[in-house]
Amino acid sequence: MDDDASIDAAIEAEVDTEIRRLAGLSEIEYELERKHAAEKLGITRVSVLDKAVKQSRLESCAAQN
Repeated sequence: MDDDASIDAAIEAEVDTEIRRLAGLSEIEYELERKHAAEKLGITRVSVLDKAVKQSRLESCAAQN
């Protein structure tokens, strides 16, 4: 069971890292990468990734203020 938890944590960390990376891109760069990134992360609806990236951008802006 601990191995499953470790794998889940590693996957979650990888997804979080990719979302933060995508959030740092310009709008055009993000548009060019979003479909491939969603596929790579196993996200079937790109709109789900869009929401996560938007949330990450908002959190980043709030942290800077």
